[in-house]
Parts: sequence; structure tokens; C-alpha cells
Amino acid sequence: MNGLTLILTFCILFTGVDFTGSCGAALSEQGDGVSKPGRTGGVSLSDAPPGGHETREAPEVKAKIKGAGLDWERLNAEALRLTDSGDYDRALTIGEEALKIAEQTAGTGHTDVAVALNNFARIYSKKEQYDKALPLYKRSLGIYEKALGRNHPGVAGSLNNLAVLYTEQGKPELALPLYQRALGIYEKAFGRNHPYVASSLNNLAVLYDEQGDDVKAEPLYMRALEIKEKTLGKDHPGLVGTMNNLAALYEQTERKDKAQQLQLRALQIKQGSK
Repeated sequence: MNGLTLILTFCILFTGVDFTGSCGAALSEQGDGVSKPGRTGGVSLSDAPPGGHETREAPEVKAKIKGAGLDWERLNAEALRLTDSGDYDRALTIGEEALKIAEQTAGTGHTDVAVALNNFARIYSKKEQYDKALPLYKRSLGIYEKALGRNHPGVAGSLNNLAVLYTEQGKPELALPLYQRALGIYEKAFGRNHPYVASSLNNLAVLYDEQGDDVKAEPLYMRALEIKEKTLGKDHPGLVGTMNNLAALYEQTERKDKAQQLQLRALQIKQGSK
């Protein structure tokens, strides 16, 4: 993409069905690196939900049912670490092993398998091998919908990540209904002012922005930024991706003073977080 920031969701360890949050997987904000000229990336559901580098970590697991076990959890965590460090080849090896163990120990329809599939797909997405990531994301989504119901927050995380992939592939007509559905689920589950809602708004805004529809994109960016400021704090690194996206929109629409103010503020936040 052109440099806008998308937010991806990555499944951390959702090893049970009874949890309150998003999917335990990595969430992507159109920010794992999207950008038009002049826009910087910066978020990743996994970008950036309530988190430092816009990686959305799943909320605490409330109750745990029998799942794939500790060996799988360790492999899943290692695959995520390797992915975030950029060691994608090793991450693929570990991620594939984690998926096999989840399928063997928990069963092919268990949510731990959905987590493993999501995080395995994320590695291929990072490598821009979208054709390999797509069936994994689709299978993960199918498991979540069957196990949790179509309106569960975990399903929204999978919808978000699949939409990010379609956005990266330049297929906005496929991404749009997924983003809209994910946003509706998050708003119903967590209220209109939750960081997950902000990430969904950011990603939806990027989609419109990439299509040149600044009129639809701008209020979504502004609402996303307002929610992040209220929930994360005005100096949180999680604001940077949306700030840069909105600043780029201001530049494209000849509002350079506003753009410079946001860019300076984003830079100060980034420097202060080091």
C-alpha cells in the first residue's frame, strides 16, 4: 500500500472460549505499514490497538477450557516474537509447528487453531505473500464464527485482518464490508469509545483515503484519534499512526499548517517513547 497506517490483529494466547476481548491474535491497523506519498505508517489488531506499537493485545482470558496446551502456547509466543523481530523464515517454521500441535491436541475446530492460523497468516502477510495468507485467514474466521458466534469480538479481529489483506491487495470492494462488520461488532461489544473501535475506524478511513474519498476518510480519522486520546492518553505511541494518516490527508487537501502541527506532535510522541 501507499504508506498509510493499517492496524492488524494478532492472536496472542486466547486458549479458551470465554474471553472478553478481540481474538487473541494479532490485530492490524492500517498501519502495519500503509502509506501514500507523505504518509507514514505506524500501526499494526496487530497494529495497534491499545498498545505501544499499535499491536493490539488481547484482553485477559477470563476462563480457560482445555486447549492446545503449554507447548503450543510457547511455540505461538515464539512465532509472534520472531515475526515482530522480522525473522520471518524462522517464524514460519515455528508457526507451522504451532498449528500442527494445536490441530492434534485441541481439534481442528478449536479456537486455539484459529489463533495459530491467524498468526501463521500474519507471517505470510508480512512477507507480502498474500495468496498464502488468504486461505489461512479465511479458515481462522470460519472457526471463530462457528465456535463463538458471528457477533463475537474474536470474530471482529479475524474480519479486520482479512480486510487488511484485501486492502493490501488493492481489493477495497472486498475489504469494505468486512471493516464495517468488524466496527459494528466492536461498538456493540465494547461501546463507541474503545481502542478497538478506534483501530477499526482508522482502517476504514485508510480504505476511503486510498480511494481518494477524503470527505469520508477525514471524520473517521478524527474520531479514531479522539478515542485514542481519551483511552490511551494524549502522548501514547498508539496515536502516531492515525496522526500521520490524518496529517497526510491535510497535506493532500492543502491544509499544510494543520498537517505540520500533527506531524510535529507525532514526532514528539515518538521521540518521547524511546
